[in-house]
Amino acid sequence: MRRAFSLICQTALSIPLFNKVMTTVAYEQKRLLRRRVEERLRAAGLYPDVVMQGPLKGTRFPPGYASCRFEKIIGSYEAETHAWLDELIARGGFTSIVNIGAAEGSYASGLARHFPEIPIFAFEANEALHPAIHEMAALNDVEGRLRLAGRCEPESLVSLDAGNHALVVCDVEGYEVRLLDPERVPWMRTASLFVELHDCLLAGSSEQVIRRFEPTHDIRKLSSKGHDYSAYPSLEGLTFPEIYAMILEDRPAPQDWMLATPKLS
Repeated sequence: MRRAFSLICQTALSIPLFNKVMTTVAYEQKRLLRRRVEERLRAAGLYPDVVMQGPLKGTRFPPGYASCRFEKIIGSYEAETHAWLDELIARGGFTSIVNIGAAEGSYASGLARHFPEIPIFAFEANEALHPAIHEMAALNDVEGRLRLAGRCEPESLVSLDAGNHALVVCDVEGYEVRLLDPERVPWMRTASLFVELHDCLLAGSSEQVIRRFEPTHDIRKLSSKGHDYSAYPSLEGLTFPEIYAMILEDRPAPQDWMLATPKLS
């Protein structure tokens, strides 16, 4: 009986439409579980509207939707890269922040809080998110330095007055191959770049980007790994299904990042 049921399920899931329906149902079930856990943690004071730990600790979020909002608030989002961000923050000396693929503005506002004198150039192709970016910037007292634009193209970057040591934070789902080119954008030769790579979407793209910066930059690369659940007090007492729903990011494959810093002359 069990074997027959398993066979029926496998056959049904091989039908594209049925598989799509089941995937949608699973996603909606996860969203419902997240909402229930968020409500419970908020009532217990374990889920505020301000980042609780990590390099962006203290960054304020407006109420409402933000991508991976819970992960960003508790400090688990892209935790593999936090040592790099800490290093960049400690190093300082940047002439501007250039955030390409700003989403709701957490990196733009969160990093700007550490560098109170420099301009913030943010690009976000989804202009429906622009009000949220402005709201977050205002909440974190960096709105006056924010220069927000829509879709980013190489020409957009060439025209920026980014200065001689910009900090570039880039997450554009593979479009970095077109944008991150020091031959076309000369100020990138002396910029520091923190980039989410996307070989999972565009095969070979990370190697193209890395090769361009090898003559002028020290390059580091890292990949995603599992979380230390004990590092996040908000997760204490949750079941594994709840933990997975809250902090397991919906990525198609393991994630890679690049940090490129200018070589010392």
